[in-house]
Amino acid sequence: MKLTKGTGMTREEIQTILDAEIPYADENQPEAAEQLLTILSEEQVEFAAQSSTAYWLATLSDKPPTDEERHRMALREARRYLSYHEVKEEMLKKACDSRKDRRIDLMRSCFMEGVEYENDEDSKEAERIRDTILNELKRQPVYARGTDKEGRAILIVGSRTEGVENDEDFIMTQLYNVERAIAASEYTSNGLQEMICVVFDFADLKHSMAPSISLVKDLVGELEACYCDRLDTLFIVDPPFWMRTIWGAVKPFLHPDTQKKIIMAKGDKEKSATVGELVEEDQAMPFLLPEGELSEEVSVERFTKDIPFYCLYEEDSAGKADADDEEPETTTGPVLISHASESRLHCQGTF
Repeated sequence: MKLTKGTGMTREEIQTILDAEIPYADENQPEAAEQLLTILSEEQVEFAAQSSTAYWLATLSDKPPTDEERHRMALREARRYLSYHEVKEEMLKKACDSRKDRRIDLMRSCFMEGVEYENDEDSKEAERIRDTILNELKRQPVYARGTDKEGRAILIVGSRTEGVENDEDFIMTQLYNVERAIAASEYTSNGLQEMICVVFDFADLKHSMAPSISLVKDLVGELEACYCDRLDTLFIVDPPFWMRTIWGAVKPFLHPDTQKKIIMAKGDKEKSATVGELVEEDQAMPFLLPEGELSEEVSVERFTKDIPFYCLYEEDSAGKADADDEEPETTTGPVLISHASESRLHCQGTF
């Protein structure tokens, strides 16, 4: 793959992320992460390093990463899997192999301009992924907008307006959404933040639009296996009564640490007490916090087509620039969301 129009990120921005300190939890983790990395093949080490969007972009730039930088970024991924304890080797290998099999590189590049793929097969697959994502996001708007108080990107997941037609398309699109949010956390924090905050707004969710419990379980399993230690908090905002039944069915399949990260908040008072602890008003939309200052209208089409993969909705291709002052692109149908009348999602898994 070649990027004829550049990576989008400046080389200085990429280098800052590559040089960021690895957030080891204690003095034993550096050695443990090094040991864990030894069980990977050379190819798996590369895919572990490519869990960083900045590193992946560097591999496509005119100044590719050094072996030391490759090792360092792979260590960041290995560190996250130490929490799996006795199955950490199995889970890390599974995550690396999944990145290859899922073609995360095509997922990241399918909306970019000036991409030259290695062959026609990759080009057609990237186009298929792009069309699938656009089609799914018309059914369920999702975008990264704002950050929490620690600089983690906030992934907003909206209510489905149509049921799931294809299980694989649904899962692939959710992985795309998670990849974008992780990339935005990395970019906006200059590599200091690896985790994300997720928000589900269930105020208008109809039971008939939600994916099946079995599909949710499949998604949960893949997210927990392939995106270990990426979720900080998941807020389920204004959940309908029946949602608690689904939560009861899914909860046993979640890692205990993941269960602790999920918070349900109904009504302005609860949202202020829970969401308000982690998110400032200038980083929230009104549906999330009563005094949220971000505008209510969001164009998912603009987010996918015009905003770089690693940027929040507020940012442009120059990076870290506020887009709220710009005239938003006019779109029609379910791609344009107004939270004065419509809100968010289905029941996605966590990690």
